[in-house]
Amino acid sequence: MVIVIGSMCFSVLATGRPRVGEDARLSGVIEGFAWLGLILAVVVACAVAVRYIKGRIRSTMEESTLVFNLEDLRRLRDNGDLTLAEYETLRRRLVDEACGGDA
Repeated sequence: MVIVIGSMCFSVLATGRPRVGEDARLSGVIEGFAWLGLILAVVVACAVAVRYIKGRIRSTMEESTLVFNLEDLRRLRDNGDLTLAEYETLRRRLVDEACGGDA
């Protein structure tokens, strides 16, 4: 109903006269699908943008967490709170966790 009314208003604006009969119904359906396609495209674009932003935030957080932890380990080693062997063991664990266990 709303699509048909909207398409009639669009028809009047585009041609200066309302469409009637079968022509108006077919035009309304086509314009309704056009609007539906446009809305679907906007929703998909928003979903892609949200996924991209979440990925960037997640990677930034992981990088900053790794740097923070390595800096802490270096500080503890430099202050003498960790031996060189302890530092190397903990550093390897952090790097392995960050790389998914491949390093």
